[in-house]
Parts: sequence; structure tokens; C-alpha cells
Amino acid sequence: MGLEDLIARLRIEEDNCGSEKKIGGTSMMAKAHVVENGPKKKKKMKGKALAKGTQRRTKGSRENALTATSMVIELRTVKAREKPQKFT
Repeated sequence: MGLEDLIARLRIEEDNCGSEKKIGGTSMMAKAHVVENGPKKKKKMKGKALAKGTQRRTKGSRENALTATSMVIELRTVKAREKPQKFT
């Protein structure tokens, strides 16, 4: 690289620094806070679900509820067995 190339590069850098000061920062800083929002999905509920005001159940939700209930019943019976009974 010759001396002329270095001088040209320095002039370009000085011009860039001067323009950044006038604008108030680099162009990358200005773009840093830009947020793009995705498309919003607006679906209307139709039929019985709208009238009840409920959401659709996931597949197998009844089975999940039954297993949770049975687990609670089992825990209660185990706890009842562990408690010593008081005789008066």
C-alpha cells in the first residue's frame, strides 16, 4: 500500500466519523432497536365453543384427569395407613 492509498483511506474515515457525529451515531445503532412484528392471527371461534366460552380440550385430557384423581386417592389412603390411631 502506498502513501497515497493511506491518505485516501484516512480521508474516508474522517468523513465517516464526521457524518456519524452529525447524525448522532452509526447507522447500525439506529437499526438496533427496530423490531419486526409477525402477522397476527385473528381466528373467530364458531359454534358451541363460542357459546360456552370454553376452549377445546387436548387429546387425552380426560385420561389425564382420571390418572391424576386416582393418584390423589392412592396418596390419601397411604397417608391414612401411616397415621397411628389413638386409643382412649
